[in-house]
Amino acid sequence: MVSACPTESDPRVNVNVFITDDKVRNIAGLRVEGLKSLMDVVKDALVKNYPDSNIILLSRDIIAENDICFSRDLESYVISKLDADRGNNILIYDDLAMNGWQNAFSSVKGSYDAQVFFGSTACHQVPLCSKLL
Repeated sequence: MVSACPTESDPRVNVNVFITDDKVRNIAGLRVEGLKSLMDVVKDALVKNYPDSNIILLSRDIIAENDICFSRDLESYVISKLDADRGNNILIYDDLAMNGWQNAFSSVKGSYDAQVFFGSTACHQVPLCSKLL
């Protein structure tokens, strides 16, 4: 595997390919617009392309508001928000402040029709969104 810094680019150009093609795992945004802007572009494209899907937003604020401290609590929260009859899209707007938060999605994989999109900042402060599932 080759690791390289992502090249910043306007995400609106490639966002539809990113969310519809399982082979495309990452999309970069523009430094000047930031991570929230990139994640909003991804969310808007999901709403446009999958209008009947269930969108679940996760951020540090949502975690704090719901008193989620451990990955097992996060797993319970996510499962309570999933809809078995529709496709589910989970957007994680930033790194969650708990150890092992990624483990919360182990029961989601294969059990639900779900995709998980994780926003982070890559090298040189380039916003990056990756598909976890």
